Amino acid sequence: INRLQIVFSNLPIGQYLFNTVFLALTSTLIALFLAFLAAYSIARLQFPGSNLVLTILLASTMLPGVATVIPLFQMWQTLKLMHQLQGLLILYVSPLLPITVWVLVSFVKQVPVEIEYAAKVDGAGFWSMIWNVVLPTIKPGLAVMFIVNFIAGWNEFFTPLIFARGPASKTITMALGEATEKIQNLEKV
Repeated sequence: INRLQIVFSNLPIGQYLFNTVFLALTSTLIALFLAFLAAYSIARLQFPGSNLVLTILLASTMLPGVATVIPLFQMWQTLKLMHQLQGLLILYVSPLLPITVWVLVSFVKQVPVEIEYAAKVDGAGFWSMIWNVVLPTIKPGLAVMFIVNFIAGWNEFFTPLIFARGPASKTITMALGEATEKIQNLEKV
């Protein structure tokens, strides 16, 4: 127990915890907002190729993250996004979007179009209809995707391990790895 106190007193656990909560919560909210707009467009606008867009979104999730690490690493270095929360935030949001869009499309398609027409007849504008009619109707889907995305963001280990080396951008999962390493080093002494 004494060794744990030594290790955790030497690590900025508060900063790591803040980074983790910030990244998980912000990436979840951004992904939900963008995915809802995309899902509504795909479900309601009936543009040519909307099914192809859904298929491409689903296919994009099949590419393993490890396959894109080297190009992303080089791009992040060029853009000077390494070791920054903004850079990590982009990397957190991008894998959440395809599945979130996929799930929300099915929820939006279940909302009867007649409800939207009735809101328009009653004088609701587009954003008022979205905010007061469609969003409340698909709350269960939004809640499920909020929980799933938040847990995915909280548990993310690989992305911060590669793209966040400075203490200002490390997450709590990395702190646990560092603590384990420090404890093992203390036991050797």
